[in-house]
Order: sequence, then C-alpha cells, then structure tokens
Amino acid sequence: MEEMTCPVTGCMIWSPIIKNEKFSRYLSDFRELNLLGKGAFGCAYKCQHKIDQNFYAIKMVPIGGLNKMSFETVIKEVHAMCKLEHSNVVRYYTSWVEPPTFGISEESSSQQPDVPHLYIQMELCERSIEDLLREDGKLDKKTYWKIVMGIMQGLEYLHGKGFIHGDLLPCNVFLLHNGEAKLGDFGLAKSFDAEHEMKDLKAAKDITVEMLRAIDPNLKNDLNKTVKKIF
Repeated sequence: MEEMTCPVTGCMIWSPIIKNEKFSRYLSDFRELNLLGKGAFGCAYKCQHKIDQNFYAIKMVPIGGLNKMSFETVIKEVHAMCKLEHSNVVRYYTSWVEPPTFGISEESSSQQPDVPHLYIQMELCERSIEDLLREDGKLDKKTYWKIVMGIMQGLEYLHGKGFIHGDLLPCNVFLLHNGEAKLGDFGLAKSFDAEHEMKDLKAAKDITVEMLRAIDPNLKNDLNKTVKKIF
C-alpha cells in the first residue's frame, strides 16, 4: 500500500501497489463497456464485473481537481446513497479511491492523470425520463402511471429516512427495462425539513406534467386532473 495525501482534504489516503506497480481495482474487477454519461464532476460507465458477471454503473470523479464545495457535494452523494435501500432508489454498492485508469475508452483516457479519483459502484440504469421523452416521444398511460407512482414511492421513502433529494429533474429519475422508476444523483441531498419537502414535491409534479406532453391528447385532461389531486 502506498500512502498519499488528498490535495483537497489534506487527509492521508491509501493506494494499493503490487510489485511496485500501481494496482487498479477498477481494471482488475471490471470490464468497461461504454460511457453512460458525463456530468459536472465526472463520467459514468457501464461495466461488467469479471467474477459475478453482473452489470453496474461506475461513476469516476477526479476528487483532486475539485474545490472544497464540489468535493463535499460528491462525498454527500456517497453518504446519502449508502443509507438508502428501496426499489425506487438507485442502489449503492461501494466506493473507493485510486489513481485514474487510462486507455479503456477515449473519455476515461482524458481523465486528470495526477489526482486521485473516487469510484462509485451503483445499480445500472441506462435511461432516464429525459432520455425516454427525447428518444421515444410517446408514452402510454400504463407506463406513465408506473413512473409517477415510482417517483412518489421513492420520495416517500427518502423523506421518511430524513433526506430531501434537492435536485429532482427528468435527468435524475432513472428507468429500468421494465419501466420501474428510480431516484438517483443525490449530490444535493440534505436533511429533511418541511420547506424543502415542498420543493421536492413541486419538482415531482413538474416532471409528471412534462411527461403529459408525451401522452395521447385524448388522455391529457383526465390525467392532469388526477395529477392535481395527487399533489
């Protein structure tokens, strides 16, 4: 193990070394398949675990290149996710710190080479509501209600655990192949309070109204009335 100082926190962190060469848990345990998306703090990749053969999303964040506020936002996401386990919340598995990997894809090769990176292993959700609306343009009534109920059940669980999401947008509500909705991206999550609870609910309502645009025009009026009753 090699001891190194995190340039942001000043804390000592450990990087494993085998035979004087840096060992990468990411390269050792996973096959990187493709880029899922880029965000303000890093990139997320679809990966397959070499032993259990399951697919995961792994977010790679260059923590040494973040200012203090951004670093705290990333760590806050990890702290929130590790406390949550619900069918309508993206599942967290583990996280670790190591130097960046190179040569796996064009995007990962462009990561900052001289700073430690935080790797966050999560449940794989390849689409968001934003993707659904942009790519499909159409939404049937059954799928609509499944997504709406998933959002509400996820929020109910989240608020019951003492958290506010704080950044509920179509791009942060993810979908499985069966249409099940999952809340993700908890970088702005905060402790529960009544004011921010209302902001979460308003954001959820805005998403459901936005989805109405992709519904059959003949169903919009009835659905809109029901949505108003829910919220």
